[in-house]
Amino acid sequence: MKLSLDHTQRLNLHVMIGLRPASVGLLRPAWALQAKLALTEDEAQEIDMTRPDAGGFMWNPAKSLPPVEFEFSATEVLILRDALTNGAARPCDRVWIEPLMVALLDEPK
Repeated sequence: MKLSLDHTQRLNLHVMIGLRPASVGLLRPAWALQAKLALTEDEAQEIDMTRPDAGGFMWNPAKSLPPVEFEFSATEVLILRDALTNGAARPCDRVWIEPLMVALLDEPK
């Protein structure tokens, strides 16, 4: 599956994946997916990203990056779907999470 993700989606998915419990068999694929979604050092500098603690990211909301297209394997899609269906989200997350819900949860399985 191909998805185009902006930096907000990438960073928030990274955190959501990290917060989900995973079986030992899915730990390495989850870590690999987090690495795949991670911003490069140049991208992080461009939006003034910091990581104040191990649980999340902060960046300058006045700055943005263009979306990046990713190709996800079937296992990666399962991990993303799990993060979206079982992760914690707030109503203010709608702007970045709703397009992912449509792409990952509303499509024919």
